[in-house]
Amino acid sequence: YILSDIIKKMIFTAHLLTGAAMAARTQNHLLGLFFTFLSHYVLDMLPHKEYISFPVNPLKEKLKFSFTKIILITVDITAGVALLYFLSENKLLALTGGLLAALPDADNITGIFPKLQRIKLIKMHYQLHDRLHFLSVKKNPFFWKIFSQIMVIIIAIFFLPR
Repeated sequence: YILSDIIKKMIFTAHLLTGAAMAARTQNHLLGLFFTFLSHYVLDMLPHKEYISFPVNPLKEKLKFSFTKIILITVDITAGVALLYFLSENKLLALTGGLLAALPDADNITGIFPKLQRIKLIKMHYQLHDRLHFLSVKKNPFFWKIFSQIMVIIIAIFFLPR
């Protein structure tokens, strides 16, 4: 059960590796880092399962945040950072791109965004992020949730310069 949960929820790893590959492959690093951030929203439209379900009542959902979810997120982030560290040529650029690509999901761990929703830009981000997740959580078979994440990870690894 836990192994299938890890596979279905490899979202941080997919975001980290995609961001690392994009940052490393773009000639203009500032533009590349900007696009790594935007890649997050594109990947969120693929079928996958979140650690926290969307749309969400953040405070209520945080109370349900179990030890298992903490372990899954830790394994996921550690796997993504380890892969980009061992597979990338420019480790600092890869890590920066990876972290920027995963940044919109930081709320899954911290719960910061709801507290900052008075800021218009953060509120717009939150609403967009919820809409994109709503598109991806339609009833997709288990196979597609796994397949999409594995394919993103494989493609990102392929494009990471070594």
